[in-house]
Amino acid sequence: MWSLRCEAPLSARMRAVRSSVDANRQRHSIALMARQRNQNVHVSTRLPAARIIGSRSQLKASVLLCKDRRVARSRVGRSSARLTIEMKAAEPAVWVMVCGDDVYELEMGEKYTVGRTDDNDLCVPIGSVSGEHAFVETTKEGDLYVTDRKSTNGTYVGKFKQWRSVGGGKRKSVPSGYYVAFGDENDPNCVFEMVYFDPSLEESVEEVDYGQAEPETREFPGLEVPKEAVSVDSKLIGDGNFGQVFQGKVSGLPKSVSPDGAVILKKAKDRVGGSEEMLMLELEMNHRISEKVPGVCADYLGFCDVELKTGGALYNKKLSDGLWLIWKAEARLTLEDHMSKQYPQSLLRALTGNPKGTELDAARLMMRPLLEGLGKLHKARYVHRDVKPPNILVDAGVVRLIDLGAAADLTDGFNYTPGVCPRDPRYCPPECDLMPEEAAVDESGELAPKLLKQSWKTYSPASFDIYSAGVLLVQLALKPVRSEAGLKRFNQEMELAGYDLIEWRDTTKLRLGNTDVLDANEGAGWELAASMLQRAPWAEGGRSSSSSGRPTAKEALKHPFFTA
Repeated sequence: MWSLRCEAPLSARMRAVRSSVDANRQRHSIALMARQRNQNVHVSTRLPAARIIGSRSQLKASVLLCKDRRVARSRVGRSSARLTIEMKAAEPAVWVMVCGDDVYELEMGEKYTVGRTDDNDLCVPIGSVSGEHAFVETTKEGDLYVTDRKSTNGTYVGKFKQWRSVGGGKRKSVPSGYYVAFGDENDPNCVFEMVYFDPSLEESVEEVDYGQAEPETREFPGLEVPKEAVSVDSKLIGDGNFGQVFQGKVSGLPKSVSPDGAVILKKAKDRVGGSEEMLMLELEMNHRISEKVPGVCADYLGFCDVELKTGGALYNKKLSDGLWLIWKAEARLTLEDHMSKQYPQSLLRALTGNPKGTELDAARLMMRPLLEGLGKLHKARYVHRDVKPPNILVDAGVVRLIDLGAAADLTDGFNYTPGVCPRDPRYCPPECDLMPEEAAVDESGELAPKLLKQSWKTYSPASFDIYSAGVLLVQLALKPVRSEAGLKRFNQEMELAGYDLIEWRDTTKLRLGNTDVLDANEGAGWELAASMLQRAPWAEGGRSSSSSGRPTAKEALKHPFFTA
């Protein structure tokens, strides 16, 4: 069996990841390797001001000698939610790109979000590159354009000043701005990297380990599962913007937890900025919620942290290097799966074991456990912030919330940054945040537990989730809103209607089709959904401060929509 390892919580460290406060930056001494012609010469040098935000990043670097110029090449093994690498030089420095032994100087535009700051730092903030990543395209004239995977218009960045030719291939993908895959992206010699040319670096020749940063201790709360006990199926069962989900097995699990050892495993998505930090945040949040509010979210078992040197390959059922989260395999179908299948029969079968029933039955049976679960989370002052069909497991009578990477703990402010709110615009409320930006911040600019507690009563941040649940209720009740296009249209029209659902209904009723679910019991469904989808009283354009605003989860469950 496994041993329980209780570590210090990640709260302070995670705030550093989510923040750009200089005081939280960690300094690294980096071992560098010089490469000249066909000979390898080991050198050790200390970059005078190499600083990086984030606890997971293992900074690797090398020095290339190209045409009598020294190039410091830095690559982050685990990308950060907000990554800043600062290397100040006595002489002017430039950013370049390297592919194998070939070096290109890159002139980056001032307005390009992934590039240089005024201090000549390389700054890659999370969200600056889309979840679809980007493409880099070069013209015959050497112009460089960056485009989203789905976009047709490019953003002009600058010109490649070619030092050496690399041959054909004018389209290269840029995962999160860190480097550009060229040719076979599995070939380490065919990778473009964002690098920093510093003419002031001094070399001292001595034997050192190539490419190794100073050792970094990784401490996580909760139960650590030995990697030898875990096997993983290489077939993906879930693929999001920041993470990938697999099935697997863990030997030694008690039969009461899993008779056959079946588990669900999640790892950070490779080459996506912020993915590792999002997974670390999710680990901490799963640990907290599993202890304080068990039974609401997927049953979290623990984690496995695989070192770089000991990682295996998924094709032979071994965990690759990095952090893995582990949950009990109690449900595998989501509400999104059921809504896209034969509805409502698929959902009714998952909830009750019997496919017989009406859409009204399905809506009531689905919304009740969802609101009950949200009520328990909110009572403990947690806000999920990402309630939507793909994040709700519904299978074999089990309803569980998943994907806690955006969740916030408002007892101490963990994973909450005033004014910065991760959200899905399809399901988030119009205020787009939990409370006014300054509500819980003291005079020093820090979050204050006393003010957080007061703000919970004053601004009802849990109503963020209630709005998302209201959108779900409308989708369950109205077929035209279940499609992606229909949901987008609904949100646009709700904004025009001032987030008044009744006004929206009256202006669109000719194309709504069957509205029996919301019409039942003298329109109880319309009344409940309208109360859940109204503006927050404190938000711009909201009702007066004397308004009760959206109902709590407990209040919603007492509504005639459920009790009739």
